[in-house]
Amino acid sequence: MAVQLGARACGSRGYQREKGAAEHPAVAGERYAFDFLSTRIPQTSWYVPVRLWRGMAVCLHHFGLVLIDLDRWQASGLPSTYWIDLLNTLQQPCVLLWQDQWLTAQALVKARLQIKLGLFHRIHARHTYTAKIDQTTAEAFLQQHHLQGSTTAKIKYGLFLKKQYVQKYIHQPVLPLNDTLVAVATFSAGRTMKWGERRNTRSYELLRFGSLQGYVVVGGFDKLLQAFINEYPMLVS
Repeated sequence: MAVQLGARACGSRGYQREKGAAEHPAVAGERYAFDFLSTRIPQTSWYVPVRLWRGMAVCLHHFGLVLIDLDRWQASGLPSTYWIDLLNTLQQPCVLLWQDQWLTAQALVKARLQIKLGLFHRIHARHTYTAKIDQTTAEAFLQQHHLQGSTTAKIKYGLFLKKQYVQKYIHQPVLPLNDTLVAVATFSAGRTMKWGERRNTRSYELLRFGSLQGYVVVGGFDKLLQAFINEYPMLVS
């Protein structure tokens, strides 16, 4: 069957299974994920889930969502590039949600889906400032607010909301009010390029960027990146 996630592909109503296939135990978890979505957006703006060969998909007006069951996937024998190839054929933005991510990081996944749906709180970067942070601070924040957790990084920056704005932007703030970390960006150490067009420049890698669950800091990433560029020039003197 076709695995397009465009409106035509998702026009069918109800669950569909391969002919003769039994309902899989993971379906209950899949339905729970879609139940969560259905409480966030009007039913008229999305199509009922359609069961694919190795997963389940739902098409929203905002994006397509594919839930991938690990047991079915591992038993399928499909190449590791299957989902990437699928994404390249889609006619709208799509999110792949693997079963292990839903089971182990459900709060983060829900927050990310709500942001995709435009359901989030805004913080304006003009009310924040950047500062270097240590590995412990970066790790604690990213473990809580980034789907991939933390990783060792040479350079670490935090974006702090000034305390006079905390009560305005943060729901249920911790008292007493202090400057609050709302986003983190971490970078690798610099590597000097010795050949080619980029000779005598230093190369860095952005390792992680994460913001507070359920919040978008408007202009926050640009502010963190500019702080990094100001302190770490790319040209080797």
